[in-house]
Amino acid sequence: MAESEVTRLFGTGASIDLLSVDKCIGRRVTEVDLASPLSPEQPEFVVSLLDHHPVISFLNQDKDGFCVHNVERLPNHFGAPVTHPKNYANYGAKDVPPRVRDHAKQKFTQANQAFPVQINCAGGAESPPVCVTTNLVGSGPTSEPRFLLPRLSPRIGERSRIFAA
Repeated sequence: MAESEVTRLFGTGASIDLLSVDKCIGRRVTEVDLASPLSPEQPEFVVSLLDHHPVISFLNQDKDGFCVHNVERLPNHFGAPVTHPKNYANYGAKDVPPRVRDHAKQKFTQANQAFPVQINCAGGAESPPVCVTTNLVGSGPTSEPRFLLPRLSPRIGERSRIFAA
């Protein structure tokens, strides 16, 4: 992906860099506002990036005004998004109609309850096409404490870590 293509589509301040030293993980795109309306060419460019790189990071998004709906607009250029399978209460069940999880059992609700004042999912995370992936569920000030304990590994002198509840 040429730098000139990024600046042509998104403006002179936009740039694309390596996301990792080994060049395998993906690309970091800067000075692209995903909250702004997209031209037809811009989503095509992002999809072409995803064809070549598994991770694309868009830096410097407005954290106060940005929401998941801004990201959902991208796939809308290619058709309506569908509910993510893991948001179904009967995920994996055979021969039954899909049923969306109750609000209280959805990951975004559980993640928001872990540290309700300090950490919350981005606005719009309750959207059925969005699959929230988090390690916050089951943690927080009201949960059972978990301690990181050292454990001796099979080789003498080496140490590894395990979680103990």
